[in-house]
Amino acid sequence: MDSQTNERATLGRVKHALKQPCGKLKIEVIVYPGFSVSPGEEIAVAKLEAPPIYGQLAKALYQSGVMQLPTVAAALGHDDDYQAWTRLQACIVTKQEPVEYAHVRRAYNSGIGYKPLFSGVPLASEVHRKQHQNGELSCLLHYGKRVTTVTEAREWFDKAAAHNLRRWTWEKLRDAIGVTSMREANPVRVMEWFDRNGLSAAVPKPYRSAVDALN
Repeated sequence: MDSQTNERATLGRVKHALKQPCGKLKIEVIVYPGFSVSPGEEIAVAKLEAPPIYGQLAKALYQSGVMQLPTVAAALGHDDDYQAWTRLQACIVTKQEPVEYAHVRRAYNSGIGYKPLFSGVPLASEVHRKQHQNGELSCLLHYGKRVTTVTEAREWFDKAAAHNLRRWTWEKLRDAIGVTSMREANPVRVMEWFDRNGLSAAVPKPYRSAVDALN
């Protein structure tokens, strides 16, 4: 998907998000652990639910492709952190565990003795061995994946690597913002993070415009 298509897709999600109603105040009745209370003595707690636009904009940002940029990943952590996290995931081919970190190398990001940063996927040891020894196409065909050409196999691994990195950066951004879910993150604070790290230009224009409208 090219940048213009990404921009159009993001714009469509943002327009939909801006049409959503604001948040509402939700009253929850709870009993705190360790407290002994009589009926009717529960504690009422007011909890402000995040406006739906927060979730809509979070989805637009996630799907825009910005979270799979190496520059964004580098601002959120180190490649060693990413590799360690990846080793805790299931194999992208067999869904088995445990796994090894398998680099996804391409001509544009590799060289003799060079392993690209933030470009890898979790593979079971046997799958990793077949990928190295027989190539990506042979490896995927062995496990019944529907690919027929070297190009399709390359695209399959590229997509898997991008998805894996996007999941990691999303979790790291969530922690950096200090929320339990990015659906709860105020887009203004999200944009402030990108600004602080010199990455505002990487954020799609429709998203930035929507955040400006919230200020």
